[in-house]
Amino acid sequence: MGKLYRPSDDPDYDHNAVVPPPESQRSPSRPSDKLKWQTALLQRSIDEGMTPGCQHIALALSTYSNGDGTQAHPSDALLVRVTGTSKTKVSRSLRYLREHGWVEQVSRGSGGSGRASVYRLTIPA
Repeated sequence: MGKLYRPSDDPDYDHNAVVPPPESQRSPSRPSDKLKWQTALLQRSIDEGMTPGCQHIALALSTYSNGDGTQAHPSDALLVRVTGTSKTKVSRSLRYLREHGWVEQVSRGSGGSGRASVYRLTIPA
């Protein structure tokens, strides 16, 4: 791959700023802009067999992401509360979204420690 980008190697680096890695070092499965993702989901989800309940959970999940579609990490309990559905439906919907390419699970949470899983929004090809 090449030399890893290290902001501290850059003499103009502002240690208080958030600096993304260079384009060449970003993940090939890039997250999607939140608004583009929501629009794609609304346009394609029903035609692709997604239930309205799953669509609702997906849109709720997206509201907890950054504008670029990264760092979505609401707990399952929070998704249950804001969508008014069951834990089972939230779990099944998140699995559906992962399996069909609508989200990528960046890290897995652990219910016992109170850490939620982290997702990024992705638009399936």
